[in-house]
Amino acid sequence: MAPITLRMEVHCFGCRSKIVKAIMKADPYEVTSKDQVLFLENGNVVVIGRDLNGPRIRQAVERKMLTSVSIVMNPVASIPEPDD
Repeated sequence: MAPITLRMEVHCFGCRSKIVKAIMKADPYEVTSKDQVLFLENGNVVVIGRDLNGPRIRQAVERKMLTSVSIVMNPVASIPEPDD
């Protein structure tokens, strides 16, 4: 499982439910439960899944919340290619 960490402002429980719904609609085959979305106190949101599409999830949350969202950590995208 490769989690994706997003940074955004989360104001209230209503915002949390909107974010969860947007994430579940953006990648319905990989995010099937609300338990796969974790909210941290520093404004980060961690999405847990196998083959998550980070840019698609970020775009869906931005559209739903009308705010900027940045991908803090996407392990698949941050792995450097080996030099041969």
